[in-house]
Amino acid sequence: MHDNLSAHKEASVQNAITAAGHRSLLRAAYNPVDGPIEYVFNQLQCELTHRINEITDDASFVRVVHSIITNLRGFDGTFVHCGYA
Repeated sequence: MHDNLSAHKEASVQNAITAAGHRSLLRAAYNPVDGPIEYVFNQLQCELTHRINEITDDASFVRVVHSIITNLRGFDGTFVHCGYA
C-alpha cells in the first residue's frame, strides 16, 4: 500500500513488488490515517527509540531494525483492522 508518489508507480518498483509475491494498493495521497503501514512504522519508531543505545554504526542499526521487524506482533492484524484482507 502506498500513496500516489510517482516513484511508487515506476515499473521497476511494481515489478519488484509483484516478483516478491505481493500486490500494490493505492491510497489517497497524503492521508496516512488510511494506511495501516503508518501504524507499523510507528511501532518501528517506538522500538528504535527504546533501543537507541544499541545503535553505534550502520551495521548495528541494520541489526536492530531487522530484530524489531522480525519480532513485530500483530502486523497482519493491523492491516485487517484497517479493512484490508
